[in-house]
Amino acid sequence: MNAAVLDHLQQNRDVIRIRWDLLLRLEPVVSPLANPDTMAHLIPDSIGLLMEELRARMQPNHRRPSPKRLACNCGHNPYRAYFKAGEQALAEAVVIAHVETRVDSDRQADITEVLTAIRALAATEINTFCSICTNYRVAEKCRYRAPGEATAVA
Repeated sequence: MNAAVLDHLQQNRDVIRIRWDLLLRLEPVVSPLANPDTMAHLIPDSIGLLMEELRARMQPNHRRPSPKRLACNCGHNPYRAYFKAGEQALAEAVVIAHVETRVDSDRQADITEVLTAIRALAATEINTFCSICTNYRVAEKCRYRAPGEATAVA
């Protein structure tokens, strides 16, 4: 990732937070935990973690873990919409950073780097939530449900 672009992102954390919040409010609310008013409080910490990860990725000896698969597709995980909104906000921020800093670097590579970092964070949070989900093994599309296993009747 281009250092000037990363510096621009760092300096515009509040703009990214506001855009992420706005995009989050456009996503469907799948549960009370997915309420945007609740999830929005997590955005500053998520941006901080992402900035740390992006800085670390610029170090020559940084080990990049293999991307974790987002396996939750049951429709109950509030982090799916949260990180979807974050991906869009960050991709937009990289494009704006390229325009405003006029750097001569590969914009698509920088977007890919940002998306890879947020998807790694997303996988961790989504998988953690899956492990405590009340729909564990009962939701029709739960990844832990055994083939042919009956779903719970509400």
